[in-house]
Amino acid sequence: MISVQFAKASDFGAFPDTGKDSTEAVRKAIRHCKENGIRKLVFEQGRYDFKHPSFIEQYEMLMKHGALLDLGQSSEQKAIAFHVEEMDDFEWDGGFSQFVFHGLVQPFAFIRCRNLKLHRFSIDWHQPLFSMGVVRTADDVSALIELREGHAVDGPVPVAALMNVDPTSSYPLIGSIESFNQIDRTEQPSSNQLRIHYSNPQRLQPGMQLLLRHILNYRMGILFHECIFVLVRDVTLLYTPGMGIIGHRSEHLTFNRLTVKPGKEGYCRRTRMLLILLAVKAISDSKIVISKVWATMRLTCMGFISR
Repeated sequence: MISVQFAKASDFGAFPDTGKDSTEAVRKAIRHCKENGIRKLVFEQGRYDFKHPSFIEQYEMLMKHGALLDLGQSSEQKAIAFHVEEMDDFEWDGGFSQFVFHGLVQPFAFIRCRNLKLHRFSIDWHQPLFSMGVVRTADDVSALIELREGHAVDGPVPVAALMNVDPTSSYPLIGSIESFNQIDRTEQPSSNQLRIHYSNPQRLQPGMQLLLRHILNYRMGILFHECIFVLVRDVTLLYTPGMGIIGHRSEHLTFNRLTVKPGKEGYCRRTRMLLILLAVKAISDSKIVISKVWATMRLTCMGFISR
């Protein structure tokens, strides 16, 4: 029976640890909460996979047609898993669950919400949009990359950027090689190799460890747009295709135990995990934990800020 005090995601078909797509079930739960004035959505602890066909379709478009593919700037053109609009006094209780996204999608968009609480969950990706490998041969026009186990690609996938990383830690070698939009095309000699072609020499040398980014930036993990009085607590970001969290034209945001840390592979899955607050007022009681990230997480505030 569905409670009038709160809604359980499981009441709408979202069960943990099944490996099945839970996107539509959670969307149905959100609609139910909004239509019936229910102020809390609760998840049973476990792993939830979100792999809606539209997410996979955009991922395949990217990988087949290039990293510079225009996937659109409007929310209508980009896949958003959970769009929560004009819901006041609403609580999203993840139950210390893992929310694992597949394909290319923006996980959350909160629009014009007031008194919003998000807590007790992590965001990760089934297949992050990058590959790791070592340079086997290189010259002024191309390089052959041997991909790490678990990073094999399917066909001549796009490379939007590359970065030289420390072979002992997989952290980037700041000041070494970091290039953007320099790879003209790729080809796949074998399942675990990728040859990259470029017009401008990239200073690559055999033995270098590289991170190959298949997309530069997509949408953020969590967006707050015109929201007021927001609490984010006990949330962990392991990977997002774009920035971590963006707050735009929002007020009174509180971040408590917001953690950015590497995934299970032992290195951060994103070259930058940023918290960007645009025209935000009153950032209070913030406690942000950074654990072994590649680049320092920056709290960037543009616009008028008051405490």
